[in-house]
Amino acid sequence: MKNTVLFLLLALEGTLFCATSFTDLGTLGLPQLNYSSCASADYDNDGDQDLLMTGSTGSDYIAKIYRNDDGVFTDINAGLTGVCYSSVAWGDYDNDGDQDILITGFRAASPNYSSKIYRNDSGYFTDINANLTGVAFGSVAWCDFDGDYDLDVLITGHDGSTPVSKIFSNNSGMFFDANAGLPGVYYSSVAFLDYDGDTRLDILLTGDTSAGFISRIYRNQSGTYTDVGAGLPGVYMGAVATGDYNNDGLTDVLLTGYSMQSPYYISRIYTNNLGALSDALAGLTGVFDSSVSWKDFDSDGDLDILLSGHTGSSIISKIYINNSGTYNDAAAGLTGVRSGSVTWIDSDNDNDLDILITGEDQTSAKISKIYQTNLDFNAVNNPIEAMGYSSAAWGDYDNDNDLDILATGFSADSYSYVSKVFGNNSGVFTDISAGMSGAYWGSSSWGDYDNDGDLDVLLTGFTGSNSLSVIYRNDAGIFNDINAGLT
Repeated sequence: MKNTVLFLLLALEGTLFCATSFTDLGTLGLPQLNYSSCASADYDNDGDQDLLMTGSTGSDYIAKIYRNDDGVFTDINAGLTGVCYSSVAWGDYDNDGDQDILITGFRAASPNYSSKIYRNDSGYFTDINANLTGVAFGSVAWCDFDGDYDLDVLITGHDGSTPVSKIFSNNSGMFFDANAGLPGVYYSSVAFLDYDGDTRLDILLTGDTSAGFISRIYRNQSGTYTDVGAGLPGVYMGAVATGDYNNDGLTDVLLTGYSMQSPYYISRIYTNNLGALSDALAGLTGVFDSSVSWKDFDSDGDLDILLSGHTGSSIISKIYINNSGTYNDAAAGLTGVRSGSVTWIDSDNDNDLDILITGEDQTSAKISKIYQTNLDFNAVNNPIEAMGYSSAAWGDYDNDNDLDILATGFSADSYSYVSKVFGNNSGVFTDISAGMSGAYWGSSSWGDYDNDGDLDVLLTGFTGSNSLSVIYRNDAGIFNDINAGLT
């Protein structure tokens, strides 16, 4: 059955109200996987995003390509070697205009540890016998490390006897160990960034060295790599991503994983200040056995976060919306996964980002799901004011089993500060005239403080000249200031 969830975005500038629904499309015939890795690319150059999926079904290890035909995914029987504890990446290593494949992982037949490159020839995939070190429990990436305009390979993981981190240089389609001198890691993650602004791509490397956990940045000095001592907490069973989340022209770091120091489960953004990294204190839920990605999900020009993993007590999948560098949990209602992969994909070719989730859920069941995204930046038939310097929260204030909205901020309609409750009547939202003091630059929250079975309101912010901290008691939909004496 399709399941649709809704969240509200209130931004500071531009389009201020965005309603977004996610439709759970179910499996769409995709295999249910854990210990998985997935990536999307248009392998057949037909204008839509296809899927590469690896992992364990419970009875078999797979590596399959699914062709996307108007949102219908078909196994093309590509003949790839099945693996789990895997990592995958698309890249055009031979510069022929189509996407080739790099896959590592654990396979059923000997040798169990596998690293392969498959060349794409008009949709037919051939193992090029690249002679890479076979690994599992790792991470891989394509990148032109040596500046010769073709894609080289970075491989991390365990080869069955020792941790491995190697760069293989691409020389006319032949791959040679570059002897980069990186520390071997497994349960690892890798990403690239221009850490120091010299236009060379540096390496971010995390994982278990067998002697301890590390998170290190290695500066690229014409092919020689030097640990810059970035001061990041060492993690394993994590995931990393790089991107300019605050639009200052410098590449920042998103880091998750299990650390040896409390708090043991971390999800942190590190802001890059010309080569010095500082914790942005983003307030993300800490996870390990995780997967992360940075993309501009809501098309507002900044990077949002898709994140999954184990918190130590529960398994989650979340979207965090970037609002001028501050991240807010979108309460998107996605199925939580660990030991898997979360991937942005435009599955229906409608120019917005849908979501593929694979892995193990809270009940240890293997899942693969696509959530179709529908962005509505106009909020048709919902006369909610566009607000800036704002806060918003969902809650069923009238106990009619649908979600209403509490919103505060500066109203562009009335040019004043407002605090309002919008009642939900079959998806149409109406201002109930709750009579609350207007506030901006604050926060709002629902909670049943008096245990009478309905939701009351906690409201903070500025009124224009004074600060405000108020509790409003909900009495059958009438909200009364209880004069709680909050500072």
